[in-house]
Amino acid sequence: MNRIFATLLLLAGLSLLAWAQARSQKVTPGTQAAPPRSGATSSKDEPYWETLKIGFDDEFQKIAFPARMVGYVAGKKGVYKTGDGGKTSNHILEANLDNVHFLRFQDAKTRSFGTNTLNYTNDGGETWTPIPLPGKEGMLSVSAFAISDDGRAFTGGKTIYGNLRLFRRNGPTSRWESIDPDKTGYWGGAQAPYRQFSLNDIAMIGPDEILAVLSGGLLNNGVILRSTNGGDTWAPSFTTPNDLYRIHFADARRGWLIGSGANLWMTEDGGGAWNTQLNPARNDARSLAFAPKGGSFGLAPVKDGLVLGATTGKSWRSVKVGLGYSMPDAAVVDAGWAYVLGSNGYIAHYVDPRVTQ
Repeated sequence: MNRIFATLLLLAGLSLLAWAQARSQKVTPGTQAAPPRSGATSSKDEPYWETLKIGFDDEFQKIAFPARMVGYVAGKKGVYKTGDGGKTSNHILEANLDNVHFLRFQDAKTRSFGTNTLNYTNDGGETWTPIPLPGKEGMLSVSAFAISDDGRAFTGGKTIYGNLRLFRRNGPTSRWESIDPDKTGYWGGAQAPYRQFSLNDIAMIGPDEILAVLSGGLLNNGVILRSTNGGDTWAPSFTTPNDLYRIHFADARRGWLIGSGANLWMTEDGGGAWNTQLNPARNDARSLAFAPKGGSFGLAPVKDGLVLGATTGKSWRSVKVGLGYSMPDAAVVDAGWAYVLGSNGYIAHYVDPRVTQ
C-alpha cells in the first residue's frame, strides 16, 4: 500500500511540474503561441503576456488603467480597483449596475462610467455620483462619452422609448444640455432614419469637431455623424452596410474604426476617407484601445483568447493571450504595458520590459 501511495505522489508531482512548465511559456506579440504564463516578472528582456485573476464573482465588462499599476474594472455588480497592476483588487463600488457601456478617465481622480445613467467621481472612486441628464424621456442606456482637456464633453445613448439622444457640456462647471435632434440633424433629417440607431462611441478630434459612431442593429448598417461646430449641426461623413462599434483617434488626423463583418478601417485625414485594413483574425473585434498621447500601439480583442495588435497602426497581427471566449474590453497604458479583460474575471497583462515609462 505504501508503494502504491508513493507512486501516486510521484505521478501527481510530475503532473504539477508539467502544468507549471506550460504556464511559464511566453507569448511574443504577433504570434499565436501557447497560453500566457503566470507570475511573470519584468526582468525578462522580451515582451510577454501573463494572466491575472481579479478574484470576484461577477460578469466583467469594462477596464481602464490611467497608470501602469492603478486600474479599474467595472462589472454588473460594481466597480473594482487595483493598485498593484491587477494582482489584487478591491470592490470599491457595490451596486447592481446591469450593463456598463463605458469607463472613461479625465485624470487620475476624475472618471465616469455609463449604465442607464452617467456616473461620476472626482476622488479616485471613493464616492460616485449619478449625473442627471436633461430631457423629458428617461434614459435606457448612456452608452458613449468623450471629454476634452478643457472639460468640454459629449455623451448620449437611447431613451426608454428607444430614441437616440445626444448631450453636451461646454465646460467643467457647465450644466449638461440636450442637443435637439431635429434642429441639429443628428436623426438624419425629415425622415429621421437614425432616430432609433444606437450610439456606440464618440470622438472629439478638434476644438469643435466631434464624430458620433452609430449602428442600426437589426438594420445592420452603420454611420459616422460629424459636427464641425461643437454639436450645433450634424451630418453623415461615413456610411457602411455594417454595424460600427468603436473609434479612436491618436490625433486630429490618424484614427481607427472597427465594425461587424470583421471590418477594420484607418483614416489619415481626420475621417474624410476610411481605408480598409486586413483583419487576420477574420472575426469581429468589439473593443479598441490605443496608447494615449498620440501612440500607435493598439489592441482589439476578438474572442476565444485571440487579440489583434498593432504597433504602428498601419497593420494588425493576431496573438493568443489565453483568456476565455468573451473579452469585452482592453486598456493600453503605453507601448510596453497593456491589459485585456476577460468577462470571467481573468486579465491578460502585456509587458514589454524594453519600454520604460
